[in-house]
Amino acid sequence: MKTRRATLSTLAALTVVSATAALGFDRVFRDGAYVAPLLLAALAPHVIGRLVRRHTDVALPAIVASFVALAALVTWYTAWGTTFLGVPTAATPDAVGQVLADGWQVLRTGVAPVPASTGAVALATIAVWVMATAADTAVFSAEVSIGGLVPSLVIVVVSSSLGPDDISLFTVAPYLAAALWFLVSRHHDLAARGRSWFSVSGPQRPDGTTAAAARLGALAVAIGLILTPLLPGATGGPFLDYRRGGGPGGYQAGQNPLVDIKARLTQLVDTELFTVASPERLYWRQVALDQFDGTEWTISATTRAATEVLDGAGDAPTVEQEFTLTGLYERWLPAAYEPVAIDLDGTRVVPESRTLVNVDDEVVGLTYRVESLLRPDTPTAAEIARTARELPVVLRPYTELPDDLPSVVGDTARAITATAATPYDKARALELFFTDGSFTYDLDVAPTSGSNAITAFLADRHGFCQQFAGTFGAMARALGLPTRIAVGFTPGELDPERGVYHVTGRNAHSWPEVWLAGLGWTAFEPTPAGNQPGAADPTPDSESASDPSSPATPTTTRALVPPPTATPPAPADGGDAAVAAPTGPNADSTRVGWILAIAGGVAVVIFVGWKLAGVIADRRRRRFLRGGPRRAAAIGAWREVVDHLAVRGVAVTPAQTPREVLALLDAEAGADVDGVINPELASAIRRPLETMAATATDALWAGSEPGERSVEEIWADLELVEEALAATTRRPVRLWRAFFGVAGMSQPAR
Repeated sequence: MKTRRATLSTLAALTVVSATAALGFDRVFRDGAYVAPLLLAALAPHVIGRLVRRHTDVALPAIVASFVALAALVTWYTAWGTTFLGVPTAATPDAVGQVLADGWQVLRTGVAPVPASTGAVALATIAVWVMATAADTAVFSAEVSIGGLVPSLVIVVVSSSLGPDDISLFTVAPYLAAALWFLVSRHHDLAARGRSWFSVSGPQRPDGTTAAAARLGALAVAIGLILTPLLPGATGGPFLDYRRGGGPGGYQAGQNPLVDIKARLTQLVDTELFTVASPERLYWRQVALDQFDGTEWTISATTRAATEVLDGAGDAPTVEQEFTLTGLYERWLPAAYEPVAIDLDGTRVVPESRTLVNVDDEVVGLTYRVESLLRPDTPTAAEIARTARELPVVLRPYTELPDDLPSVVGDTARAITATAATPYDKARALELFFTDGSFTYDLDVAPTSGSNAITAFLADRHGFCQQFAGTFGAMARALGLPTRIAVGFTPGELDPERGVYHVTGRNAHSWPEVWLAGLGWTAFEPTPAGNQPGAADPTPDSESASDPSSPATPTTTRALVPPPTATPPAPADGGDAAVAAPTGPNADSTRVGWILAIAGGVAVVIFVGWKLAGVIADRRRRRFLRGGPRRAAAIGAWREVVDHLAVRGVAVTPAQTPREVLALLDAEAGADVDGVINPELASAIRRPLETMAATATDALWAGSEPGERSVEEIWADLELVEEALAATTRRPVRLWRAFFGVAGMSQPAR
């Protein structure tokens, strides 16, 4: 019973180690939606392992059961709607794969903290589950001790490397404390079985678990310290990198804003993000994405100081807005398109899209005023006719599509616009195609806008603003229309007394912008209007803060702007900040440096704790053995000798009799220069070993109870052997074998 309690204590400690390692993902995710799945992933494998081990000591059934449970959890978490009462259907694999692919995009393109999207959390859950399964198998099946911490250490290193540069003691400290608890519990467990805290099996153990444990530990270390920089988000760089270059205002975005929409619509739906005082009800745009690679919409451009780009509107009508940011954390500054002036010093601007970027990291509480052009919603017949002019060469990059884009996209677009006479008519026809009632607004669709998502969207006609905007954009480009995707917010809820719009997560939105000759970049709204989060604004454009009682006549929200004066994305020149994936070695080398620093620091703390726990456990073990039954004490001392010889490299096993061990020792001493026991060492330990062997033989095979003096003598001889072996075994060899060895292989004496 005492041994069983000790084992349960070790199991509890190891479970807490897994849980604290899982909570290290607090540095990766922006909100707490990850907590429950990851804690379940940290707990379940240990519970499953415990239940299976009650029926068999073979490791494989526990591993299989664990991964079957993992598959069920991932399926239910990511694609419950495709199952029949929890049982997967034919549609389930594709749904799970799509959600996991979405999560991979979030982790690959984002810089932590990223939204806790379903796919990203599912991937983290898989990682934690595998970690917990590996740790449980290592400790309770392969019976490694220190090596059982390696899987969780990998998770700690990965989550730390993906998180911000500053190290959080609130996540690392609990892990270190849990690791120390595990070490103490494990050593106490071994002491209850008459084993030492560093005990190992011989290298020739028939079942080969020593070699397996060594391979497992070596692989885990390689993954943690060598391959970690290759994992998602580690060296792949952020989604955008506004490098400072020769001037201020550099910016590194933490998340693809188009991917971030789903998190805002589902997790921040009632959270106020900002307020804006404006006399007009407008869309508040943050950024425009101008590149489509078949997987996602991104941006690549240069930024300049606002004073170099925003030169006022001249005699054109404008609208002034005053923004107060209360819940936004990215440095994209919302504004009505097209901004022509801003009163915030140091603001950077992407000239091609008039995207505003704050110069400082801290944006919560920021207040600024923006002046934007104000144009009528509906172009005249003459303006529409003029959109048929030839497309300027500089705008052709905005029509580019991947070569592998499914043909159904272009075929559908051409069929829809077969009778359209002008580019404006084509864009308008596409808009009406999505808003004619045949499409259903559905927030349960995965947050993707790649080629596969477009094909699925056109087939099942379910999606939210991301799919509507992204599909419109791809179809418009297939028609030769320069198109980009704007990301921002619908107007929000008006406070008529103050003339202020309150914008929350439910107002997050995306829409396409098409360049039309004579009109410039023109916003279209393919998403159906409604009151659901992310739907198009159902309130007519004519309602404004100055006239909230205007009649409710449905219309399309469209901001018309003059022809653009900027050229397509150009290479950064000198002092300007480029917007692209990071290219220099600085980001990668810094991240690798943090990885090595974190790994080294954790390793040092664990090593110190290991030694401290070893001292404590060694004293407990010796008190337990010397104060317990004399026969058990004698057998335990002999088992210690066997383990010490194994650390030295002698191929001994507990199945050998003490006399056989002595014979093997003589053979080693008489070997050539490659022998692990030289004649001098053999001579030093021969006498105490003979005395120990005699007492142990009687206890093991004759079942006799040795006297108190014999027990004291066998332990005194053990100390002599320990001193001699320690003095002649190189420390790296002792540490390596202790770290990866198989602990506690001997059965407790009976």
